This record gives sequence, structure tokens and C-alpha cells, in this order.
Amino acid sequence: MSSFVNLKDYVDPAGVSCLNVKDESSVKQLLGRTGSRIGLLESDADENLLLSVAFDQTVKVHSLKLGHSVLEYAPKEIKIFINTPELDFDKAEDDLETPKGDAMAVLSLTEKQAIGEDSIQLRFVRFQAVNSIQIYVKSNQSDGDILDAVSKAFGLVVRTINDEDFNQPSLPGSKAVTLKFAIPNMKMGFIIGRAGAKIKEIQEASGAKISTSDYVLPNSTERVLSIDGVADAVHIAIYHVGMILADQTAVPSKERGDRRRVQNQSYGDTSSYGSPAPYAAAPPVYGMLPTYASTVPGPAPAQLGGAPPFGGYPTLPVAETTSQKIYVPNNLVGGLIGKEPGEGEQTEGPSIERLVLISGPASGIQIAINMLSERIEIEKEKEKEKINPPL
Repeated sequence: MSSFVNLKDYVDPAGVSCLNVKDESSVKQLLGRTGSRIGLLESDADENLLLSVAFDQTVKVHSLKLGHSVLEYAPKEIKIFINTPELDFDKAEDDLETPKGDAMAVLSLTEKQAIGEDSIQLRFVRFQAVNSIQIYVKSNQSDGDILDAVSKAFGLVVRTINDEDFNQPSLPGSKAVTLKFAIPNMKMGFIIGRAGAKIKEIQEASGAKISTSDYVLPNSTERVLSIDGVADAVHIAIYHVGMILADQTAVPSKERGDRRRVQNQSYGDTSSYGSPAPYAAAPPVYGMLPTYASTVPGPAPAQLGGAPPFGGYPTLPVAETTSQKIYVPNNLVGGLIGKEPGEGEQTEGPSIERLVLISGPASGIQIAINMLSERIEIEKEKEKEKINPPL
């Protein structure tokens, strides 16, 4: 009877990649030639991960293990492909709830499998000639409750500061605490909303007082968001703010395939790596080497900018464009476009904001936002001088 071996020794590091991974060093530490072979992979924008592992010869895969010791961070729904190293999120997500399509297995892990206690048994007949294996993590065991856990943790911080019982709801006489957060200036507008509507909505839902700084922090592109309230109010307010930021941070699957690929190509170095963050551990794969054990070369990487097959000039890649919305106080808009504000714009009263849409390459947008922020600060100083002229 054939015995099974750990296939990590047959992994080809040059053929390992992970989409949506937060820390490249965790991939190197886990699957690199000089890595410890022990580590964790944490996703970036959401709970999805797409790991591709190539072998240096054709193998048979019997079972695999992946998981995390803390159940809420462990994977729940996964989809397994073979011999598709260029798989992206769009293809992996297709027909996930219906027939498997190109996938060899669609699985919902038990709790013991999710924490790595039990192996994930595969249909051996489907994994007889494997050159590479792709594992798509669709969801984790927490079912998306991480944001609630984080916001609850801030509520517990307030209770700790006030020496309050963790299990008792906040009372009318509970002490309020102010917490301050650094928020990217380009995202602060989404939290504020049009004419402050979003902040007002969060305040009404939570009972917390929320304010924002007028200026970006020195040598930074961030502004301060202050949340003042009792423990339960802070918990609810941070949850709503987190939801807004998560909606603005989430990257569509097509963009993830282009922007979040971490290709594992230089594992021969001995540089040190930071400790991995908690999420789904990459899988040790168990199986058996086939009797023929022939080395199967992997597909050659795509060449960019090469000559077309029928002559002519090579096609240059087109820069991907995107857009960003920011809100600007109405009384400052004239100064930004080179026009002095009129009499009607000098009146006091409710704060009115104008929406500014910036479109172009991502790098150009960030430069434009920085320049716009600097100009806004200059215009604010001018407004202050008009109200309180220097003596």
C-alpha cells in the first residue's frame, strides 16, 4: 500500500501566488525555500483569498489541511481548482452556488477542518495529475462579523477606562470618553456626507457626538475624526463608520486580480520577515508522488509589450483610470477655480458643501487630492483673515 507524503517539499516557489493577500512576507515565510513553512495568510480588502501553488513535478493529491486556531478567523467556504495558475476572482466566483463548473471541489468546512484538526479529504480520482492547485476562500467562519467585533472592542476600551461592568448596558449616568481616529482625507467626505447628513445619521443612531478636524495632520493626508460618547454609543458609532470605510475600501474582483497579485518569485534570499497576521493558514497538501514522477514544466509567463504575431507595433498597456469624489465647503469653491467669492457666499448659516469629482490614473488622483487639500487650507486661512483681519 502506498504511503502519503507532505507535498510542501515539492512546491515550486516560482509558481506560488496569492491574490488579495495583505502581507507578501507571509507568503514567502509559508511557502518559500528559506521560509519556516509555518505561517498565516491574511486577506486585505475582504475575507476572500485566492492561493495558487505549483509543484515541481506532476503529483496526486489525496487531502489537504488549512485553518486557524481561532475559529472566527478560519476559512468556511472554499473552492478548489487544479492546473489553472492564471485563475482570477471573476472565474473563481462564477457559479459558486450552482454546479462546480471548472472546480474540482466546492466545500463547506466543518469546525474541526477549519481549525486544522481534521484533514480535508478530496475525491482522489479527480486529483490524479496535478501540476498546480488553486484554493479560493470565499468566506470565513465569522460570517463577516469581524467589524462588529472590532467596534465592540472599542466599546470595551471605554468600559475599561471608566471601570464599568463589561456585561451591563450603558446607563444615563455613564461617563463619556472621546476617542480620536486618523482618517484619510480623501475618505472623510464619505463619513461626513452631503452637508453633514451622514454624520448626523450616525449620531442619531448611536447617541455619540462626532466631529472632524478642519485641517489635515502635519506631513500627512489624514484628518482627525473624534467620537465622544458612552461605551455603547462608541461601539455603535464606530461600527457605522467602519461600514462606510469598508464600502469605500472594497475592491471589485476584476481590479483585485490586477492590483493585489503577489507573485512569489524571489525566495532564495535570507531577508527577515515580519510576524504573520491572523487569518487562514496556507494549506499543507498531502498526497503521493506518481510512479512516473516526471517533471512537467509550467506555462511560460505572459510577455507584455511584445511584437504582435503578424507584424506592426507592440500594443502599449493603457493606464487604468478611476475616479474619486470629495466634498468641498461651498464658500471655498470660488478660490479653488480662481474666482473671488460673491456676497452671497459670505453669509453665515448651515454648512453647504459642493461635490468635486476627480478622474484619472490612481497615482494622479492622489497628487490632485494633495494639491487640492493644500489649496483648501490656503483658502481657509484667507477666510479667517477676512473675518478677523490682523491688527
